[in-house]
Amino acid sequence: MKLKIKFKFKKIYNLLFILIMFLYFLFYFSNTSFAGYPKLVSNIVSAFEKVEDYIVAIATPAAAVSIGCRISNAKI
Repeated sequence: MKLKIKFKFKKIYNLLFILIMFLYFLFYFSNTSFAGYPKLVSNIVSAFEKVEDYIVAIATPAAAVSIGCRISNAKI
């Protein structure tokens, strides 16, 4: 009986030790970021903004045509 109790406490102790060490290393090796983009990420973000502008420029006339056709009930 004592052997089982010691074994359970040893498992709990090992589990808590691993958890505490994991949290310690997680916070010890983490880097802080002050809401700044690295150079590569900023280039990718600006490229996606340009693509979004192109898509909006292409889609605007098509939307106007579809609204005009709907209003006049015409078929293209």
